Amino acid sequence: MGVFTGKIEKLLHKKLLLFVSLRLIGAATGLVLISFQYNQPLQLKYFFHHFPSLLIFVYLIDFGYSELITKTNDSISIGFVKRLFYALAAIITIQLLAFNVFPQVESSIKWLLVAALFIPFQAFFDVCYRVMLRSGFALHYLVYQLMSPVLMLIALILFAKYMDVSRLYIPFIAITVGIQIAFVLVVFKIQPSLFRLQGGTNNFSSSHNMFIPFILKITPLLIYELASDIYTHYFQVDTGSGFELIRSAYFMVGILLLLLYAKDDRMTNMIKKNFIMVFLSLAAASFLITTLITNVKIVLKNGFHVNSIQLFSFQMTDIVFWLVTTLLCSFYLFRYSAWVSSPKKVMTNE
Repeated sequence: MGVFTGKIEKLLHKKLLLFVSLRLIGAATGLVLISFQYNQPLQLKYFFHHFPSLLIFVYLIDFGYSELITKTNDSISIGFVKRLFYALAAIITIQLLAFNVFPQVESSIKWLLVAALFIPFQAFFDVCYRVMLRSGFALHYLVYQLMSPVLMLIALILFAKYMDVSRLYIPFIAITVGIQIAFVLVVFKIQPSLFRLQGGTNNFSSSHNMFIPFILKITPLLIYELASDIYTHYFQVDTGSGFELIRSAYFMVGILLLLLYAKDDRMTNMIKKNFIMVFLSLAAASFLITTLITNVKIVLKNGFHVNSIQLFSFQMTDIVFWLVTTLLCSFYLFRYSAWVSSPKKVMTNE
């Protein structure tokens, strides 16, 4: 027992505990925001639900660049910034064509087309976050993630009170970009040299070199999208908590990835060597988060009543998707931890 306790104490050092605690508090503050979004009118609910799908285009523009930034400790290249401007011009062109050629589409689709403007900005922010995380600003980033959903929720509630709720997507997009701009500017004020640009393409000379980081970048979102689409469309499940379980597993992957981005050696070694522990941790955390989301939604809708609190509401289909999704996410973390800690020369063409 003493040996086991010693190992736990060695693993959970102060930095790791602080990192995880802040991230979990940030996750908890996001539960109410998610519940607020799910209780909106149907078209707005569809918009909020599919908004994360726009990340697939963020990842296409990035094409694994942020992963190489994490692995190689390089600075941001001018070539990458130019690519973002080209992407923004292309998105505006596509929007103009779509709105003129297909004027009669569902409101949620129109709103998503407008929201596409955030894609190049998000690609830039993602790279900035990787630079911060491996440069001693990991805790700053966690404080930002702690405050972001709180500020978002307050703003959306205020806007919903004083404007037509069908236009709530406009402040949502503006706040999503605005909060991140403010955070990056704060860090830039503290350490401007962190965001210095370097000439050249910065590891973009070989498409072969970019394939593995691109796959690593996009895999969690693919798992999430495939699992949620199969669950909702093929099985046509209208009750239960399967989708929340899938989303929670995806969310927990993000928490552990932050520790890998910050290059926490103990967390990297734990994920590389303890696949079963990672799987059990993801499963337990996703169950807990799903239970919290379910009860927050009940409280927001019906008020707080002890007899209305639910421990869980799962069907057999929910359990199967929960286990399969968690297994895939755990294997992904296992492979990513091995890649990001491998020697730098493996991924460069010097």
